[in-house]
Amino acid sequence: TKKWIAFFGGRYLRTSSGIVKDLGSEVDFVKSTGCWSNKLQKFCVIEQKGLTNTSSSRQLASYLFDIDGNLLEKSTNINSLNRQFQYPAGGMFTEKICWSDTENKFILVSSNYVSISQNFLAYSSDGINWTEIKLNTIIGSSAYPRMIIRIESLGLFILLTSDKSIYTSPDGLTWEKIKTFDDSEINYGCYHLVWSESKKTLCCTAHDTKVPHIHSYTTSDFINWTKQYGETGAAFSENANVIWSDTTNAFIGTTGTKYIYTAKI
Repeated sequence: TKKWIAFFGGRYLRTSSGIVKDLGSEVDFVKSTGCWSNKLQKFCVIEQKGLTNTSSSRQLASYLFDIDGNLLEKSTNINSLNRQFQYPAGGMFTEKICWSDTENKFILVSSNYVSISQNFLAYSSDGINWTEIKLNTIIGSSAYPRMIIRIESLGLFILLTSDKSIYTSPDGLTWEKIKTFDDSEINYGCYHLVWSESKKTLCCTAHDTKVPHIHSYTTSDFINWTKQYGETGAAFSENANVIWSDTTNAFIGTTGTKYIYTAKI
């Protein structure tokens, strides 16, 4: 049976069985991300604490939930990851996280759009104790991370950055750049990575200057890429989402507004 947990309203969660839980003052899910570890049988949720209109600093906290939405453990300060930011003129933070059963670790990437030097990658085997790596040693000082996924069948982590580059890593620690899209139509960059296990195909979405403004790149060998244009005038954003559907044989994504985008392979 497939189950899920959704977080909303800053302090509430809803399970796939319809149960709504008030987590009270223990959490403040202003902007959070998370993923499921099949090996640990736990959800790891990363929360941005202190992200308000008046706060001058924030830190990350991690929370572990079981499949029924019960809070198991939390860490309110992930190592040294307590950083200053400017609001609203600067400092927008985004976290992405994935898990690998074979590598037995969570990999977390965090971006600061304004102060790129504060970008980092962190890894953890339990979701509570984290080790931080400065990302500028991997992707340089002019880009920030946008998405990270794990493809277990290939034994690879895949990282997408704001300068339209894709990196791969077997362990999340040593990285190799395999692609930079030099498409002049991409003005806002690439946003999402999605893997189709049944088709052995990776999809990367992008926002470009040419109407309809959204398109995708797909590849099965990480060398040759096929470009497809969307059917609407909407644009992808980091608030959007993309999934693979075996039923429709297509990648399906929301654009962050009211439109749905599909890319068949």
